[in-house]
Amino acid sequence: MSSTDKVYEHLAASPLLLQALRSYLPYSIPLYRRIQVQVQSPTAHILATFPPAEQDASAASQWPKCFAACYFDRSSRPETEMWVFVSGEVPGHASHDGESASQGEPGNESTEKLSCPTCTSLFLSTLRHASTFPLPPIRPENQKHLDLAATATSLQSFKGLSLSIEDVPPIAYLTHLLIPTVVTLGTLNSKLLPVLMERHLVREEFPGLNSPCGKFIFKVSGTPPPKPLLDGLRWGEVRPQDIEIVQAGTAIPRAAVTLLQLKSLAVFPSDSDKPIAWAFLGHDGSLSSLHVKPEFRGRGIAKSLASKLFRDNVSSTAEDEEKQDDWAHADVYEGNVQSESVCKSLGGRPWWTVYWMRLDLGRL
Repeated sequence: MSSTDKVYEHLAASPLLLQALRSYLPYSIPLYRRIQVQVQSPTAHILATFPPAEQDASAASQWPKCFAACYFDRSSRPETEMWVFVSGEVPGHASHDGESASQGEPGNESTEKLSCPTCTSLFLSTLRHASTFPLPPIRPENQKHLDLAATATSLQSFKGLSLSIEDVPPIAYLTHLLIPTVVTLGTLNSKLLPVLMERHLVREEFPGLNSPCGKFIFKVSGTPPPKPLLDGLRWGEVRPQDIEIVQAGTAIPRAAVTLLQLKSLAVFPSDSDKPIAWAFLGHDGSLSSLHVKPEFRGRGIAKSLASKLFRDNVSSTAEDEEKQDDWAHADVYEGNVQSESVCKSLGGRPWWTVYWMRLDLGRL
């Protein structure tokens, strides 16, 4: 790591950072959407390896070809605490000149290591800077997870194992809370993984490395319009009284407060108050927790649900003539044939591979 690397704090509305990330869409979409989301925490930090513009970004304000950026909020643990983007993730980075990357196609470089030494140095500098922030108190709604983690007397190590997501016990997503320096890093591009592994920064005993995901990318304007629901069904939103049902469908910890902050869509029987299908847009704008009850599957509900959720909540601005901001995304665990099928039916394709993992900032 270069001793001259500097890391700067940015505001969520930082025009220069948003323009930089926008120019690298769709590769930068998780961090770009996370910063765009209005749900911000007083303990959150937005970092980049170039300074914010003093005024509105203009032609005179430009970002460097090599940079790293992240969103970091430790108060959200055990939910996702960090999203990162490094410009060297993008295929053809050496020739990228600041023009839009949006016209790219799914790359074949997803298993390669980040090859730019400058980007590698900047990535590590950003992580080191993030490691200097004090640990804020855990949010009250997540205190129960910390208490539960403390009761675990032993835990199976996941190092070297290849498991489906269904095989991971719920407690496995909580025990890292007992190690203050370990953070949950979300949707990490596989190109960045070797950088972390070589420096022993990934805690392999916790789940993550055993569950790679395909990063499916969509053009929202190109998704098929949602079909009308079948007779006897109606659209709605996920309400507070529905949260317990949603939480029961996954081992991954999601606080009720978090779920209610997210954009959601649900399907209800016309004569019932209980949802039979639901989906969310995560804090990073990704399609999340898409679920249809077994007895209602095979009727096209999942496809219509995802399409309507995207179309209602992700759209290009009027001035975005090139539709740079028309992207959406979803992380699908490898081997989840049903979710892959839904994404493909919407015109999505897997562009690269990502991981959700536990990173030990104390090892930097």
